[in-house]
Amino acid sequence: MNVYGFFHNDCYHESAPRLVSLHATKRGAFKAMIAHQYAMCVEDRSVKNTHLHMGKGWAAFSRSLKWYDAMTWHVSRLEVLP
Repeated sequence: MNVYGFFHNDCYHESAPRLVSLHATKRGAFKAMIAHQYAMCVEDRSVKNTHLHMGKGWAAFSRSLKWYDAMTWHVSRLEVLP
């Protein structure tokens, strides 16, 4: 039986991808990946807004670095043995 796994890596320089979730279909795995990316984007925006309101100068720092520069996401087919 084949299943599809959604993998995420926080920093490809320092670690290996980790399995986030398993799905019966490739479409389900891709939907989970997109939802995960969207949630990370929303979290990043809230952190930037918090730092801007606190006067930390986050905007100048975030122009040079993006939150997704060292991250990877992928979907792979996995075989489940009986």
